[in-house]
Amino acid sequence: MVKMKNLLNGNTWLWPHGKFVDRKYMIQDMYQRYLDGEDVNSIPREEDPFWEPTEDILIGTADIFLQSLVNAMDFSDQLSITDYKGQEEGKLRVNIIPCTQAGLALDEDNYVEDSKELLNKPFHFKVRGGGQIISMLRELRDLAEKAGIEMWGGKEGERGGERERERGGDMGKD
Repeated sequence: MVKMKNLLNGNTWLWPHGKFVDRKYMIQDMYQRYLDGEDVNSIPREEDPFWEPTEDILIGTADIFLQSLVNAMDFSDQLSITDYKGQEEGKLRVNIIPCTQAGLALDEDNYVEDSKELLNKPFHFKVRGGGQIISMLRELRDLAEKAGIEMWGGKEGERGGERERERGGDMGKD
């Protein structure tokens, strides 16, 4: 894998080595065409080695512990999304709800005392992420820094000082 960085906005992502090598050859080809006198400003977007199409990328992972499902209980939490280095990249709000086969949520009367009751029986549940799935901490920190606001985690997990309250900022709040 090759780590790429957009120097304009600071975004980073990983490319497979083959994609990186292909892109390198595209840049060399484009440069050779420029030296040969071709107009390289009018090349199609798909052939532009400096254009990256919008696509889903893996920014990190979040571990969801399903222990509450053993008792047919709901689970709601805000989890850290960590990258391949273990750095926090964002937050994931998740709700796991035991339900019937038709998708209706089970009520508290369906609490299971002994998990062995669930063995060899179908068990259904829904996973919801809601609309606020990911909040990219690095981008928020950059924006906060430009605005002179300190966020949670800005200095070893401490909340920003008076500057944040004076400006009315709430970027560090959940």
